[in-house]
Amino acid sequence: MKLRLNRQLQTGLRIISLLTVILMPVFLSATPLFTFGVSNMEAYSRTGNWAWDADNSGIIFKVDSNPFTFNATSPHYYSEKYIHIGTTAGHVTSLTCTAENTDLAATPGQLSLTFSQFDLVSFTRINTVSNTRPWNTAGESGDERVYTNASGYLNYNGSPVLYMDKATFVITTPYPSQAQMRLLPGMSNWMGNVGTGSFQTGYGFGDIDITNPGTDPAWAALFASSNYKVDMILTNMVSTKDATTTWLTFNMDISPALVPSTTSSALVNINTLPANWDFPDQGTSVSVVGGTPDGSSDEMHHFYIQEILQTPAGTIPAGLTHQAKKYWKFGTSLTPASYTMNLTFQLSGAEFNKAPVDWKLLYRPFSDQNWVEWPNGYSLIDATHIQASNVSNVAEFTVASPLDETLPVTLTSFAANVNAQNLKIGR
Repeated sequence: MKLRLNRQLQTGLRIISLLTVILMPVFLSATPLFTFGVSNMEAYSRTGNWAWDADNSGIIFKVDSNPFTFNATSPHYYSEKYIHIGTTAGHVTSLTCTAENTDLAATPGQLSLTFSQFDLVSFTRINTVSNTRPWNTAGESGDERVYTNASGYLNYNGSPVLYMDKATFVITTPYPSQAQMRLLPGMSNWMGNVGTGSFQTGYGFGDIDITNPGTDPAWAALFASSNYKVDMILTNMVSTKDATTTWLTFNMDISPALVPSTTSSALVNINTLPANWDFPDQGTSVSVVGGTPDGSSDEMHHFYIQEILQTPAGTIPAGLTHQAKKYWKFGTSLTPASYTMNLTFQLSGAEFNKAPVDWKLLYRPFSDQNWVEWPNGYSLIDATHIQASNVSNVAEFTVASPLDETLPVTLTSFAANVNAQNLKIGR
């Protein structure tokens, strides 16, 4: 009986068709140049990072009655590894231009859009109600997922005129409520909320590939004011699901980016560590010493970096009145909290050739929190390098000073180590 119920439940966990989702913008956008209606964008391979277990005091096959701990004998719910344009019968993806705001096209019908595959490269468990409380607070839990590595192009009358790369979606996913869980097979007596059951939220961004010979300079010029950076605002998204796949339907506004950023990621081969990767677009390199993979088959082992090209918002510590005009966000699809990182920032320019006390390394776990001085130790390695030690969770970092000086800053490396005690089953 238990085996049959577990099989039904595993299928039900994969379906969760009741969790209709909406992606809303998290920042204001410029007037969109193009609006596309996207139908049946396919999220598939539900084998990504572990999210939660179907384990609760109200069900007959409970293990420890805690959905926030991974147990080998509990049915698990995993995130989707990929998003792409699908061809499944009855769910074929379409992207239709519904509005355009340029002088280069006469009607929306002259335009079409396509994307390659988006890969899940970063998975962070969060509290979707308040970042000041633990992620595994009942009724408040969820995660943030970063899908990237996609490219795409805009067609005008059937011919490519504008190429995009590093296309990225950042999606926040609240976990199910009690009422939603009770609709799943074998879950009619589920007690308590896992998360809020609210709609998902998210946004997208990318780069115009001006080096691609297929990019028409006249079309690229539409994004020149943002240094060829793109915002993709996703709205009115709904989902349909089956046992293995989710199909997403939404509107997408494409416009010049108000906050330019750029991303890179690497797939870490756990069996060949230590290893190094260079990310020249972010002025970074990554040295990975070790890590614990995540996912249903231990296939999730990426590192991800996003450079945000503006002076970061948020309150900084008293006396530090001057900040670098950029900051960085780190993510990974390795098992959360199973690693330790050392982050090294390169600070160039004669202004930095001074005593270590003049520059402070700041961080914040989430973008809606205030900046604080990095508490786990940092040091000035030489005249142009400063290092944060003992970083064991994803965070945002920047540099600040009490002095009024201009400082070009690039993050150049970070090293990752595994906490030996943090086994996969512990999550």
